[in-house]
Amino acid sequence: MYKKLLLVVLSCIALQTVKAQTEKGSQSLGLGFSVATSNTNTSYYNSVSGTYSTNAKGKQTSFSVAPSYSYFIADKLDIGTSLSYGQSTTKYNPDLSTATKSTSKGFTGSIFLRKYFLYNDKIGIRTGPYFNYEKC
Repeated sequence: MYKKLLLVVLSCIALQTVKAQTEKGSQSLGLGFSVATSNTNTSYYNSVSGTYSTNAKGKQTSFSVAPSYSYFIADKLDIGTSLSYGQSTTKYNPDLSTATKSTSKGFTGSIFLRKYFLYNDKIGIRTGPYFNYEKC
């Protein structure tokens, strides 16, 4: 059952990829999602006393989600917009008696114009200017 479901999902993705068009009047809807985490474990050496400090441990976790929409105003040229929300949490423990935690959130809005350079209308790159506004 799991293999059949996976095959159906992959077929739908492949069908959407085949139907991707860059002609005037076409529209594009996208969604970006990211998750990241990192850990640190640091100790400092005091060259005067010849001792190491207590280990400082930290952990950072962040995620973001970004839907986007674009409209092709000419063949292989689109104009669009993107909104993004992101959050990052950092926990820091310099020793066993103290701990700190900070959280930051941010919103980003973008307007862009992209030109597509395709090889055989199947694979290529896109480039162009964009205007970005960020509120943290």
